[in-house]
Amino acid sequence: ECYAFLEFDGAANSLHAIVEHSLGGAEQINGKPLSGRFTLGLDMGMIGDTPFLQLDTLYNLGEGSEKVAGVLKGLSAQTNQSLQICVHNEMGYQQAFHDVFTSFVQAFTANDQQPELYEATYRMTINGIPVGYSQEKHTIDQDGDIATVLRDAMITPVDQVAVSRSDSQTLEWSRPDGSLINAQEYTIENGQLASQFAISSAEDAWQVTGQMQGKEVSATLEYNSWLLSSFGNYTETALLLASDAPSADYHIWLSDADPTSALPVTFTKIDELPDANLQFDLGPLTLKYLATENGSFEKGSIAQGGAELKLEKVYSKGQPVMP
Repeated sequence: ECYAFLEFDGAANSLHAIVEHSLGGAEQINGKPLSGRFTLGLDMGMIGDTPFLQLDTLYNLGEGSEKVAGVLKGLSAQTNQSLQICVHNEMGYQQAFHDVFTSFVQAFTANDQQPELYEATYRMTINGIPVGYSQEKHTIDQDGDIATVLRDAMITPVDQVAVSRSDSQTLEWSRPDGSLINAQEYTIENGQLASQFAISSAEDAWQVTGQMQGKEVSATLEYNSWLLSSFGNYTETALLLASDAPSADYHIWLSDADPTSALPVTFTKIDELPDANLQFDLGPLTLKYLATENGSFEKGSIAQGGAELKLEKVYSKGQPVMP
């Protein structure tokens, strides 16, 4: 079964919801209650320039001698303003199912001619377990500014049965020098709107409005100067790598850390690791990553509380450089 949605929560949350719906359907068809389940597989991949999520579930229906087992395979992909999901409730046929899903997704991307200045997709793993992807697209708008779309989708195992789901999207505008103009974003976690924010500059001050966990947020940042944008990360990384300076300091707005403050960050050159040449410090968080001379991000890792989040580029097109 394949579905296309124009209204959806995201690749992670919506895939999980369809899997739950399909398990309920299996109960009805077989006339037996769900008696056990196990997350069999999590992964992400690419269909051309489109990332997808995979969630496979091993399940049991009934008890004792009446017990039956099945495998429910699920795939999801977001293509521009729509979402595609396919599920398959039979053991085997993995490649055939993937081929059907690929054709289904390609039907929605066949006429996609949007010219991006730069786009990239990163595979995310936690302690070696694939949990999702991070995607970004940067285009030049009619005013010569940079329009950026950032999408993250994660399905993270909580235990052998439960998974946590998170989808986020940011729409951001910045100037060619990398400074932020404004941004809007939202995050959906486990089927609920977790946060929604907008930041813009008015009367020489940064204004933030939105909500977090159902509570309204409205703040004027104490900091009222230049904020580094997502695209600016590339321009300033390239400048640092080309200079003799050992480090560079900026301020960013990161709602996950604190939506009501501008946060100081430091980029530092490092040479003690084979897979990293830069370090990004934000308070107690440290990201060590490998960047190329044009500022693009190849791979990186963050270690915190016994967990290591790794990101590795799996697709890119163009360069993060103004023409």
